[in-house]
Amino acid sequence: VRELVAELHQEHEVIRQALQDVRQELVHFDSTGELRNLIRLATEMIAYLRYHTDREERSLHPAVLREFKDADWWELRRLYVDSEVA
Repeated sequence: VRELVAELHQEHEVIRQALQDVRQELVHFDSTGELRNLIRLATEMIAYLRYHTDREERSLHPAVLREFKDADWWELRRLYVDSEVA
């Protein structure tokens, strides 16, 4: 599970960069009306988001449900649900 979480975390970084690239293209489009790379970048980002979400749903979620013990769930609750992070 740790290896999978590390991979998914890295994918989050890729997604953040893709969002930044799409935002920059949107700013350019707003100021010039020129599409440039907007459609390609947005299409690639959407495909990557689908791939990533599928990995989370098909790999991470079942592994967490299988591997986590009661103490793990309580720790998650303490860290996220009962904190201001959530």
